[in-house]
Amino acid sequence: MLRVLAFSILLCFVLGIVVIIKPEIKSVNYIMSGIIGLLMVLILSSLHAKLAFMKGIVVKPREALKLHSRSMLIKFIVNILLFILVFLVYKNCSYFILFVCYFLSQILVWVFLFKTR
Repeated sequence: MLRVLAFSILLCFVLGIVVIIKPEIKSVNYIMSGIIGLLMVLILSSLHAKLAFMKGIVVKPREALKLHSRSMLIKFIVNILLFILVFLVYKNCSYFILFVCYFLSQILVWVFLFKTR
C-alpha cells in the first residue's frame, strides 16, 4: 500500500509541475482536484481493508465472503457520499482532473494488489 501511496503522491506532484509549467492551465484547482481524487481512493481502500479484515484472516469461506461483501457495500456507499460531498463543497473543482487522478490511483491500487500475490 505504501508503494501505491508514494506513486499516487508522485503522480499528483507531476500534475502540479505540469500546471506550473503551462501557464494557460495554471490553476491551484487542478492540483487540489488531483489530491482530492487520490485521497478518496486512499480513504476508500483503507476503509475496505479495515472492514474486510477486522476479524483478521478468516479461514471459513462463507465468513470471508460475508465480510468482504459487507465492506464492499459500505465502500460503495461511502464512495458515492464522498463524490457528492466534493460536488457540493468544492465548487471550483476540475472534475476531469478529479476523475483522472481517482481512476489512476484506483488502477494503481489494483496493480499493487495483483503484483503482491
